[in-house]
Amino acid sequence: DIKEIRPTSLGLTPSIWNHLYKEYLSKIAGTVSNADREQVAREMRNNLGGRLVIGTTGGGSISPTVVSFIRHQLKIDVADMYGCRECGNIARNG
Repeated sequence: DIKEIRPTSLGLTPSIWNHLYKEYLSKIAGTVSNADREQVAREMRNNLGGRLVIGTTGGGSISPTVVSFIRHQLKIDVADMYGCRECGNIARNG
């Protein structure tokens, strides 16, 4: 379980990052307070172990909106890795 392992770096596919973003949107639906939104993001960070600072994504495209969410709400520095499925990462964006 990620919460128990408490990683500092994690590589996920865009579909998993998208799932986290949709989960966040679902939890903040109807919320007007920034404090409530920050609390939801804090809980999500804690569910990812609470120490995650670096993330990667690859194997498909990821939207700029989701990347912004990862960086600004989850506070994870994420890099989009190009060519990681084909040849083990040939370029990096971020």
